[in-house]
Amino acid sequence: MSSIFLSLYSANSGLQADQAAIETVDHNVSNSGTPGYTEQTANMVASPPYTVPSMMGVSGPGQIGTGVTVQSVTRSRNFLLDTQWRYENQLAGQWSTLDTQYQQVQSILTEPSTTGIQSSLSAFWSNWQNLAGDPTNQGARATLQQSGVALATTFNSDAQQLGQAQSQADALVSSAVTTVNNAATQIANLNGQIAAVTATGQQPNDLMDQRDVLIDQISNNVPIVVTQNTNGTDTINIATQVPGSNSLQIARPSAAPLVSGVTTNLLAVSPMGQPTYASTASGTESVSLAGSFAGPATPNYMVNVTAVTAGVATNYDYSTDGGATWSAPLAVGAAIGGSGVTPSFTGTSKVGDSYAFTVGAVGSNSASYGVAPSFGVSATMGLAGTFAGPATENYTLKVTGVTAGAVTTYQASTDGGNTWSATIAAGTAIGWSGITPTFTTGAVVGDQFSFTAGAVNSSAATYSVSGAGLVDPTALTPSGATAVPIGGQLGAALRVRDTIIGGTTGLLAQLNTLAQAVVQAVNKQHALGYDQTGTITGKPFFSAASTTAANMAVDPAILANAQNIAASTTGAIGDGSNAQAIANIQAQVGAAGSPLPNVTILQGVQNMISTLGANVQQAKNADQNQGTVMSSLTAQRQSIGGVSLDEQMTLLIQYQHSYESAARVVTTIDSMLNTIINHMGIGN
Repeated sequence: MSSIFLSLYSANSGLQADQAAIETVDHNVSNSGTPGYTEQTANMVASPPYTVPSMMGVSGPGQIGTGVTVQSVTRSRNFLLDTQWRYENQLAGQWSTLDTQYQQVQSILTEPSTTGIQSSLSAFWSNWQNLAGDPTNQGARATLQQSGVALATTFNSDAQQLGQAQSQADALVSSAVTTVNNAATQIANLNGQIAAVTATGQQPNDLMDQRDVLIDQISNNVPIVVTQNTNGTDTINIATQVPGSNSLQIARPSAAPLVSGVTTNLLAVSPMGQPTYASTASGTESVSLAGSFAGPATPNYMVNVTAVTAGVATNYDYSTDGGATWSAPLAVGAAIGGSGVTPSFTGTSKVGDSYAFTVGAVGSNSASYGVAPSFGVSATMGLAGTFAGPATENYTLKVTGVTAGAVTTYQASTDGGNTWSATIAAGTAIGWSGITPTFTTGAVVGDQFSFTAGAVNSSAATYSVSGAGLVDPTALTPSGATAVPIGGQLGAALRVRDTIIGGTTGLLAQLNTLAQAVVQAVNKQHALGYDQTGTITGKPFFSAASTTAANMAVDPAILANAQNIAASTTGAIGDGSNAQAIANIQAQVGAAGSPLPNVTILQGVQNMISTLGANVQQAKNADQNQGTVMSSLTAQRQSIGGVSLDEQMTLLIQYQHSYESAARVVTTIDSMLNTIINHMGIGN
């Protein structure tokens, strides 16, 4: 038979469990307005039952209950929903930033307008037409002179404002990197605290809430993959889009995660105009070239890993034009067609690893090598001279100073980076080795280039390069396919800075091309004509220094005297045929001297504006659609983890009555004990 005190113990467990549940409800209600707080639940389970001891077998109906215990206090979270929310959150950050930036750019290139490029061009061509009809009219000459100034000023202003917009995008890049790094540092600290609490068997719910808020913050800036570990910590990797899927994958499995336990691998900002790449502590991948160069000395060769088995490259393709076009895949061990060079890959390779090199001379094995670990590092290193030191030395060079993109100082190591020499000025040989390194533009402080001498007094060497820890904006796909934006606010800001405004096909480049089309076509025809005095000028209408939209200007001679405008092709008074020829440029496809071979200059402007308009509308629509998606997912998230005051009040009443019932049981048992003690004794 069980003791009456077992019933007292059981009732007391109910009191304690209900008290813990009420405290949990109180915590929920108190934090109902706290950003990022997740509703907590006290999970009750029956205490282990009591088996009545017996020597002869079962003496009663079975095990007797011992009450209730709060097994855990857990958060109402759905990891799969969190993952989906964060995936959509990086798209929300991306499209919101692109929408804002595109609208800013569109406000600069406002078309049609009375002050835009199209209006200025139309006035410019019209004034040439007017001068052709009356070349002796000084007013027509003065009007044309000023319309040329107005056109140049329009190009100048647009280029300046686009440059400012690019600088603002650069500031956004820095801000996003700072946000990610600050959050990552805090997450690492929280990981340490959470692991310590988890090790004691407790659940650090509030610390986890703080961490989730920071993870959400990071996910708006960059795509991430979050892995939950058994010790309570989270591992966070920068991610990239899985082709053809609505999911993310780790961008660089071999690179250190952004956050792993209490360790961080923080991001750094790359300068404008330079490619950026994922952080790597040391260069484990390299390529070596065997044979002498039989091909042309000038091509910019690249080799790209296209297939990997167990970390070993099995196939590659190559490019002779810097990655614009690629060959069919070749088996590793096969030579680059026509060059006589056979590449071999060391270390752990990944599909998409690209290596660039420039041939030094035909029939020689001198070359500059650069390795792009997965993401297109632009800096390369070349070596001049012969190795005077031991062939076995493991040389490493580290960039320590850069000015305007050019390396100014470096250090050398002969033991793989364990010890370093004093700072060496660029262009100076490496101590007693007899080797003078040269660095191409694009290197940043911290870049390391390693090489191993093939033989004493030989120029054969294996080169590799590791980066200084910059953030990767793109994930290269095999065979030089189009890069995919990284996403988030950071990816969008990088895209605006380096592709939409900057880069070889960005708006600044397009504006420069249009300015050059006007300058070169007009100047070429103008130089063939005669001025008002009947003298063949041979001089330009626009300054010969007008090489970009930013510095486009009317030639000083034209500004000084409108009579220097060459309106005639014969020098005869009243001949405006040269002015007419220049006016006709507006309708010419691929005008002489123009860098626009397939369209008129006006069509070139219209193409740029229409493409921009389409992109602006796409970003606006995508931003609105993404906002709808985020609202739906946020509502789902809130329905699971948000605090419902009505629900909490209901639970409070339930736990209150349960507590009162348990207390009544205690009172009843107390009465029973009183009866036993005071009323069942001798003499009663």
